[in-house]
Amino acid sequence: LKLIAAAAMVFDHCGVLLFPEALWLRAVGRITFPVMAFFIAEGVRKTSNIRRYLARLLLFAAASEIPFNLLNAQRVFYPYGQNIFFTLFLGAAAAAALDRAQTRESGAVAALACCFASELFCCDYGVLGTGLIVLIGLAPEEGPKRAVKPILAFAAVYVLFAIAAPRESDGGIRPALTLACAAGAVPLLLCYDGTRGGGRRPVFAKYFFYLFYPLHILALYACWVFWNHG
Repeated sequence: LKLIAAAAMVFDHCGVLLFPEALWLRAVGRITFPVMAFFIAEGVRKTSNIRRYLARLLLFAAASEIPFNLLNAQRVFYPYGQNIFFTLFLGAAAAAALDRAQTRESGAVAALACCFASELFCCDYGVLGTGLIVLIGLAPEEGPKRAVKPILAFAAVYVLFAIAAPRESDGGIRPALTLACAAGAVPLLLCYDGTRGGGRRPVFAKYFFYLFYPLHILALYACWVFWNHG
């Protein structure tokens, strides 16, 4: 699942940077975030050290910010958008607060603060992305079934919002409709039986998908520079 999500992410970012007219690339990429959200929600439930887990997400969020800026604005500093690791961090923090806070009220306040921060700081997918992680964490079902309804709701709401208020920078309705393809993550997750594939993993494999995000963006940016200035 993670390999499929990583491959879809490459398609998505190729559409952002190299082939902006190829909307099908963006559509394919929409399955990535729901898969990531599911694994983050599962990680919060299963980790034995939530502080270390959150610290790891925040570390890679900081490390990925310059590559993310290069991808979206072709500049090192771009304060109008924050990379997906910040969304994952805030979603994980919100889910952890609801699951582990001493009182229900304090957990709800902390979770709402995380959702507000994701929108305030223009994190990728914003409050809807953070909320998806929270909803998956709260769902009563077990395993990947817990992600089905939240992902379908996420895709539907995102499309409705995008159609109701399409941004001119997005080119109108057609790019908004690619967000419906996030629902394509559902059949993939339903094939997941909860076991880890690939046998015993080397130590570096634990961090492969964390590192893959900024490194593949840098590789695509190098291609863009060569394409336009080489």
